Amino acid sequence: MLPRAGPRRASARRFFDRVAAEVAAVPGADTAARQDVLRTLVSPDLVALFEERLPAAARRLAEDREGLTAAVGLYHMVLEGVVLLAGQNAMLDTLDRLSARLPGVRRGVELVLRDERWHIGFGTRLVRAAGLGRDEVEALLALGQAAARAWGALVSPGAADRAVRMHRSRLRALDVKFF
Repeated sequence: MLPRAGPRRASARRFFDRVAAEVAAVPGADTAARQDVLRTLVSPDLVALFEERLPAAARRLAEDREGLTAAVGLYHMVLEGVVLLAGQNAMLDTLDRLSARLPGVRRGVELVLRDERWHIGFGTRLVRAAGLGRDEVEALLALGQAAARAWGALVSPGAADRAVRMHRSRLRALDVKFF
């Protein structure tokens, strides 16, 4: 089960669950059952990012405020800025190829992407203020590159590459020379 989320995140989760149930016809009587089905279709690395690494970062943060930069880097820059961005852009690419236009699904994904951009910018500003060193920035870059690959064949290489290029660009804004 994914960690609790604020109202906007909960709204996005409800939207994507409704798309899964009503548009993609993912079997399951409720969100948890559909997540169980979808878990079998994605790589273990992707599941681990959300169900192991993110909750572990949240636990560390609750115990010790020193983990704030790492938690923000993981959540806002890697999960939202790479993984979710790649998945949502891949979904838009797929919608472009369908014979049925599905304007409600497109609009919903676009609204979620707009919200994600705010979160990614917020995370970038917080990480920049933390004054990370070269090694920490390189670790964030490597984590983002690995996270983009976690989608496997579910996201086109082009969508994953776009997300990594944007991640690299955001990391450049940290003013640390790492490449």
